[in-house]
This record gives sequence, C-alpha cells and structure tokens, in this order.
Amino acid sequence: MIADVAFGLTVRVGRAGLAPVRFAARAPLIGPVVRWIGDDLAVDGRALRAQAVALLESPDVERVLDEILAGPLTDAIARSLAVNRVAERVAAQVLAGLDVDRIVTAMLADPRTEVAVERVMASREMRLIIGHVASSPEILEALTYHTETLAEEMVTDVRTRAQRVDDVAERTVRSWLHRPRPRPT
Repeated sequence: MIADVAFGLTVRVGRAGLAPVRFAARAPLIGPVVRWIGDDLAVDGRALRAQAVALLESPDVERVLDEILAGPLTDAIARSLAVNRVAERVAAQVLAGLDVDRIVTAMLADPRTEVAVERVMASREMRLIIGHVASSPEILEALTYHTETLAEEMVTDVRTRAQRVDDVAERTVRSWLHRPRPRPT
C-alpha cells in the first residue's frame, strides 16, 4: 500500500507541483483529511501501476522496442561506445578497484584451485595447446638457436678444459724430464 501511495503521490505532485505533505499528515486538524487524500492517492497509484504494467506487457511495446533496436539508434550507440572507449574505461575502473594480491592469495589458498589446475593440466585440450605451441615455427626457431648456442658453449668449455689438462700434463712430464718449456714463436 505504501508503494501505491508513493506512486500516486508522485503522479499527483508531479502534475500539481505541490510540496510533500508528510508534516501535514501529522497535524491534528488536517491529518485525517491528508490520510483520506493518501488513501485516494493509493487507489490512483494502484490504477496507474496496473495501467503501466499492462502497457509494458502489450505486444505494441515489444514491436516498438524491436523497431528501435533494428534502427540506426543502436548502431550509433555502439559506435559511440567504441569511439569513446567506454568498455576500456569501465574495465580500468573495475580493475583499479580490485585488490588483485588478495584475490590471488585467496585463490591459491583454496584447495579447489589446485584441483582445478590439475584438471586443466591433465585435460586433452591442454595437451593440444601445448602441442600447438611447441610445434610453432617461432618456438622451434628459438629452440634451434638456443641449442646451437648451448652446443657452441659446451664445445668451447670442453676445448678450454682439455687445453688446461694438456698444459698440466705437459708441464708435469717436462718437470720429470727436466726439460724447459719451449717459447712460443
């Protein structure tokens, strides 16, 4: 009933431009009159609400909405949203308000997260993704380059160590034979 009174009051006050009558309803002499008017407003509010519901549920409203949405207005709104980057701004505001560290910590502390990650990692889809990524030309090129670089580093390291071992062995044998080391030319 209060909602009906409010709706009726809104309609009448909107039409007449009157100020709220809450204080007048408390006055001893005019209170009963104001309450009687309130009851009348509630009846009007219920009637107007029923009319509004009937109007919104009518097929005409659906047809008009379809015509509006099929027209250029929705395209103009969509273009405006894209040009003004509304989605990006809203997403940035939402993300700025999030405490990402707290969310991630809570997710990692939840045992369901571990189970979910294990399921994802064991899934057929994940194997397909990993296979696709591993066979991509960029990954194969990077692996080839790093493998060649690693092999070159290993060969250089082995060569350096072999040379040191050879030098130590030569010095040891020359010291046994009391022969000086030849000078490089």
